[in-house]
Amino acid sequence: FRTRILRKGIVACSIPTADTCGPEFCKYLNIATDFKGLAGLDSYSNKYIVRSTHCVLEDEEVTVCYGAHDNARLWMEYGFTLPNNPNGRVIIEIALFIALAKSVGVAVSSQHEEVLSTAGLPCSLYLSDEGPSWALRTNFHRLQATSCSCRKRWSEFVYGSSALYTTADRDAEVDLKETNERQLLEKIIIELKQAVTAKLTAVCAPEDIKWIWQEQLMIIDATLSYFTH
Repeated sequence: FRTRILRKGIVACSIPTADTCGPEFCKYLNIATDFKGLAGLDSYSNKYIVRSTHCVLEDEEVTVCYGAHDNARLWMEYGFTLPNNPNGRVIIEIALFIALAKSVGVAVSSQHEEVLSTAGLPCSLYLSDEGPSWALRTNFHRLQATSCSCRKRWSEFVYGSSALYTTADRDAEVDLKETNERQLLEKIIIELKQAVTAKLTAVCAPEDIKWIWQEQLMIIDATLSYFTH
């Protein structure tokens, strides 16, 4: 969360309006054990500001860290959002990922589900990634493993230097080309987009929170653009 110096000792909150900031912003800063400034509403400028308690050079940046929060979490926990937030993501639970894979024709057994659950890798899409995340692609490869030995030795393939398939494994599996794997993964993400679009267009979705799904769609579209390269 980045702020900009207005003049020495006064920092402006990069939030468009005061009512979107809320008291949590001030509370969070004022109760910190290592705070370097006091936050509050300045009655003169009618803005939330941070007054530094130490010397700040002109044009020096002051950073307030909230962690890797996407805008939905920032809004729910602190009452504001950030434009061009690089931490945007679409959370895909393992159960949803499996359901999406099945919907595009991927055969998923109980052993596959056990492997994904044991590995515990996230299936989320990240705005900061170019295309599907490494974890999502790795989980997809787990679903492509048809031999029992390959499924049981998942940790070697995820964290070790072993090849994905051994010569013996190739005799017991369908050798899918990389292009076909990309097409299947793209179909999974397209199915996800349709599900998010359905939520956005649902009659029961409140207008004031539809932006959450709009941001989700933006991240999904950014991921899908990877497949057109």
